[in-house]
Amino acid sequence: SAMLLPGLWQILVGLLGFSVVRSLPRNIVWVSAWYFACGAGVLMAAARVGQLQPWMMGVPLVLGQLMVAVIMNHAEKEIASE
Repeated sequence: SAMLLPGLWQILVGLLGFSVVRSLPRNIVWVSAWYFACGAGVLMAAARVGQLQPWMMGVPLVLGQLMVAVIMNHAEKEIASE
């Protein structure tokens, strides 16, 4: 059952992102959708592979956090320029 944890974690992070969209920049929706889609994909891959693999957590986390950093940096620059 440990192979389900990365996918479930990613789906929960995606849902969390959808729930805070009112207090963060609107583009955070794309990151939330990324995590939700990756969570679903990882759950399907985990069911097929049958064991926990490092890429199941690493790839979605790195790309998702990179997207968050870019979005937040861009939003900060917009606020500073006003």
